[in-house]
Amino acid sequence: MRAAISRVVSAPPETVADRLTPEAVVEAEGDFRVKSVETELGRTVVTVWPNGRILAPEFVFEERPDGFAYRRYGEGQGIVTAETTVTLRPAGDGTRVEIASEVETPLPLVGRVAARRRQRAVERIAGRLDAIVG
Repeated sequence: MRAAISRVVSAPPETVADRLTPEAVVEAEGDFRVKSVETELGRTVVTVWPNGRILAPEFVFEERPDGFAYRRYGEGQGIVTAETTVTLRPAGDGTRVEIASEVETPLPLVGRVAARRRQRAVERIAGRLDAIVG
């Protein structure tokens, strides 16, 4: 199942790429606060505060030629996996930011609920783009 949104911001792609950091994306989703960020070999791992969970969730970000992709990583992921891609393309004087999450699970009902949650997270990121890009 897919959750997606596209939005144009009035800043060049280089500026958007510089300011739309993994930390900014995780914070913009609104569910977690960033605890630490580690980068090595083209991957960035963002660890967040557990928020009542036993394990602190981690998100792995990987660069792509036109943006980046990220997914939750580690133990305790559950039966739902989701990968989110963020694509940046020139659009006139600004940048088109496309955010899409692919949700996978063997349980159809759980998949629909998870896709709705991802859609809300994607919408929160899009809604905060202007503040992030500044």
